Amino acid sequence: KRALVTGAGKGIGRDIAKLLHECGATVIALSRTAEDLESLGREIACKTITCDLVDADAAREGAGQAGEGDLLVNNAGISILDPFLETKVEDFDKIIAVNVRAMMVVSQVVAKNMIARGVSGAIVNLSSVGSKLGIPDHTGYCRLPFYVPLSTTSFFLRRRVFLGGSSGSIPGPVILSI
Repeated sequence: KRALVTGAGKGIGRDIAKLLHECGATVIALSRTAEDLESLGREIACKTITCDLVDADAAREGAGQAGEGDLLVNNAGISILDPFLETKVEDFDKIIAVNVRAMMVVSQVVAKNMIARGVSGAIVNLSSVGSKLGIPDHTGYCRLPFYVPLSTTSFFLRRRVFLGGSSGSIPGPVILSI
């Protein structure tokens, strides 16, 4: 099986990519930082795609470069820390672009490919514990994760005939140096 993992350069996404590789999947790792992907490539044999998911066209192109797949793990996510009263609109827009819009764009590309090939695959969307409780100074980030479970359910109800499944996961916080 071929698995595309977004946000595979660091944290949870990196561990998911390594676990999928250990389970025998051919991994396609997508991340914005080439150095992170290069080090992952040294750890596991995987195809890497450097892509900044802030740009919808780049997200679409990156997903297309992944080629045929059986599994998509939408893991990419960012947070820009600011108290509510100091949150900048451009930072909020960037969070939406990566955490919400890129998930939709990449899912569309992968799902259309699966449907065109008549393949029963799976799409897994990761959210955050921020969808259940607030996290200090994560104003933009905590407003978005509720979208993931709802859109995952909506997508699955519409496409369950074509896809084997669609699911979401809500892990806790991960502190990374970015």
